[in-house]
Amino acid sequence: EMLRISRTPVREALARLAEEGMLERGRGGYVVRRFLLADAIDAIELRGVLESTAARFAAERGPSPERLDGIRAILADLDACFGPDRGDVDFDGYAEANARFHLALAALSGSRVVERELERVSRLPFAGPSTFVPNAEYFVSHSRSLVDSSMMPWLAVTSRRAAISSRVMTPGLACGSRPVS
Repeated sequence: EMLRISRTPVREALARLAEEGMLERGRGGYVVRRFLLADAIDAIELRGVLESTAARFAAERGPSPERLDGIRAILADLDACFGPDRGDVDFDGYAEANARFHLALAALSGSRVVERELERVSRLPFAGPSTFVPNAEYFVSHSRSLVDSSMMPWLAVTSRRAAISSRVMTPGLACGSRPVS
């Protein structure tokens, strides 16, 4: 009532947030879900598995030249985020182009199922493509390796090497891996 909207869209929004795992149903309403470090690591690893599958499908199916040109343009945008000096970085531009790169890679797969599930897992807390770039200093010190990590799946897909394209999507996720007992 304070927001001057009906209850129906609010209920629908709350139900959607619960469906996406952001809220839990509690007594008499919803409660914001608590996320553990293990939840974040699992979400990142799941995104890595899906992106690896997307890259493999793209290499196997051979995406159109137009889609490959789109990825090439995004890679140029990523590279343009870095100036000649070490600290000359467009952090926001990188985050935006990196998100576009991951969406475009999913589209290259040619699989609506993979695209949909990647979109879904990327909405989980801490699982988006640019989530673990903690601050500008870290970003600057690792900037070239971040761009190179985007270039590797592109090269594998364009050379139609499915096994390689699948493997190169997972090294960046190593920070989330943990021993299995």
